Amino acid sequence: MPKYRQLVQKRENERRLRLHIAGRENTIKAFTPREREAVEYLRWLKDKIQDNYRKFTGSAELPSNLRALDQRWEDFVDLLDVYRRRKQHLRSINRQAVHNQLSQAFRAMESSTDEKTKRVQQTNVEILKRRIASFDEIEKSVKLVEGQLQSIENFFSYLNDEIVTISTPEKFSA
Repeated sequence: MPKYRQLVQKRENERRLRLHIAGRENTIKAFTPREREAVEYLRWLKDKIQDNYRKFTGSAELPSNLRALDQRWEDFVDLLDVYRRRKQHLRSINRQAVHNQLSQAFRAMESSTDEKTKRVQQTNVEILKRRIASFDEIEKSVKLVEGQLQSIENFFSYLNDEIVTISTPEKFSA
């Protein structure tokens, strides 16, 4: 590839990286203070793990699994964003109102005299049933994401413990 194309490609990659970082920081700014604190603590812990590895091993180069902490941190931010949006949606739902609508639609379907009205009410009943089922799915996914967030936090803490008590650099090269 010609030199000028390499330069253009390098600049484009740098521009994309800056945009990505700015987008990530904007996402974090939208978090609550408590969520931002968790993100910043994990960022600090990630940096501390990498710094301690360099300090305790005397190595300038991080093994790939410790370089991957940057991606795990970004995964944490993405998951936290998903978690907060789903929790917020669940809080905005009035489940009882939807159950009441389902009961009313079911009664209207049962008492319908003509087929066209009955089909319309049947469709409404099915939609409301799917909506209630989706609430349950969202609740399950919130619990799953909570577990994933806790796993990432615990993994970072575990790595920090291991780095502080490191005996050989090879232990983390695998």
